[in-house]
Amino acid sequence: MAGVRKDYSAGVRKTRRLVGLAAIAMACQLALAVPARSEPWFGYSDNAVRAHLLSASNDAMWTQRAKATMSRVHFDWRAVEYNRGTYNWSDYDAIYNALKARGIKVLWMISGSPQWAWDLGTLCSGADCPYPPARTHLDDWKRMVQAVAQRYPDSAIEVWNEPNLYGHWRPRPDPFRYVEFL
Repeated sequence: MAGVRKDYSAGVRKTRRLVGLAAIAMACQLALAVPARSEPWFGYSDNAVRAHLLSASNDAMWTQRAKATMSRVHFDWRAVEYNRGTYNWSDYDAIYNALKARGIKVLWMISGSPQWAWDLGTLCSGADCPYPPARTHLDDWKRMVQAVAQRYPDSAIEVWNEPNLYGHWRPRPDPFRYVEFL
């Protein structure tokens, strides 16, 4: 019984450490992403343009009418660089320019890596394959995040969406991998 208790205690300590590392990473991410201001930020997580529900200008108009000061937009790396080295920024340029024209800040939530950046042997069918890039493609990931920051100044970046959930980080949540990735 003592051996079981010892193993269980070590597991709890490891779990607490993992949760602690993820919390620290998230806190750093948030502290760096949101500039200080006297009024609170207010906004929405919005993917209406990329879902083809609204044009970028109409989406920005409705966001402004709702008194939002920020819009959190899912930035799918796969949509911009489906083929390595070939870029299509058009959707995100339109979103950024429309929101900026109305004084609304953009928080890019960058996730989704293109299939060419996955680990060899990764299998996924359909549109939703939330795999992080393979370790061998971390430089490609860094390059993409830097390109977003340079292309869209005066915006913020959130790294991945809910990497602690299976539906958003495959093949399974991995706090150590997320911290390494972050």
